[in-house]
Amino acid sequence: MVDMTLDAIQQITKELKQYQTPSLNDKLYLHFKGWKKIEPCINEYDGVKALWLEGNALSKIENLDRLASLRCLYVQQNCLEDLSGLENCPELDAINCSNNSIRQISHIAHLQRLNTLQIANNKLTDASDVEHLRLCPSIGVLDLQNNKLEDPAVLEVLADMPNLRVLQMQGNPVTRKIAHYRKTVIARCRQLTYLDDRPVFEDERRTTTAWARGGAAHKLVGEDGSKGELTAVLLQEALQDGTFDKNAAHEAEKEERAAIRAEKEEKERRNREAFQEMMLDARVRRIKQILPNVRLFKGIAEDMLEELSYKVAANPVHKNEIVGFAKEEEGRVQFCKDGKPCFGGARLATGQYFGEVT
Repeated sequence: MVDMTLDAIQQITKELKQYQTPSLNDKLYLHFKGWKKIEPCINEYDGVKALWLEGNALSKIENLDRLASLRCLYVQQNCLEDLSGLENCPELDAINCSNNSIRQISHIAHLQRLNTLQIANNKLTDASDVEHLRLCPSIGVLDLQNNKLEDPAVLEVLADMPNLRVLQMQGNPVTRKIAHYRKTVIARCRQLTYLDDRPVFEDERRTTTAWARGGAAHKLVGEDGSKGELTAVLLQEALQDGTFDKNAAHEAEKEERAAIRAEKEEKERRNREAFQEMMLDARVRRIKQILPNVRLFKGIAEDMLEELSYKVAANPVHKNEIVGFAKEEEGRVQFCKDGKPCFGGARLATGQYFGEVT
């Protein structure tokens, strides 16, 4: 197909068994058709929320005037040079414009709901090409892979994005120019949960923060001797002017790892104790249901039954042990193993009952 026409689009929707009434469709699959232009006829599909235009020959985004409900736009693998033409799509949540010829990010500041921007494999080169991202605070997922970014000042822009959670920067020369790349990016972009090829877990964030504070500790001391908070600017200053103390940074990171390990061990100990207590309570409830049915314990006081149930539950019996219960003259009952009371006192004789556990 050379030209986008209403008949051509309707033929596509017919083949895909979609609605023939344009406005009823919320998805439109127009990818890999070889079209060079988005024609005005696409506005007939004013109910579309997801639009696929991947793998065509589009040089610009245009004629989307009535697609106000559009949420997702897929225009990767085209010939785009910018992202203009989205002025009437305020609901956009995700844009995939990878594999194009975009040299600068622009024309998306008005998209206040934009969460995902995939702009990998384009022609971005320096910080000025991504400066527009400072005006896009809603972006949480940003894919900048395989561009030509080589200016470390790019990190200044990324650090100013308050909701940035996922960042992909592989394939850019700048990753080799930023000292301690992964730690520096995590320390400066404090909301990140995923960087490049793996997630950012809380333990890594804590050790990275400790590393940054340790290495740039001298930047935190004010003129009056008070210590302030580590900011992205202070960290960058320390790395750039060569005053970042690597030994202190590694020592601080080591101490934080030890603290994390101790916290985990303490948490595991508490969990074990809670689990053991839960099992004990379950055994007590089961034993309290059984004991009242034994003739020896007819008429036993409730508090005695509670005490005896806990003692029995807390002292598991092996199958090869001879066990039983002994009743004192005053009516108190004790649990015995091999004829000896388990909980102190003399050998009991009154009303003893023993039997082998099976």
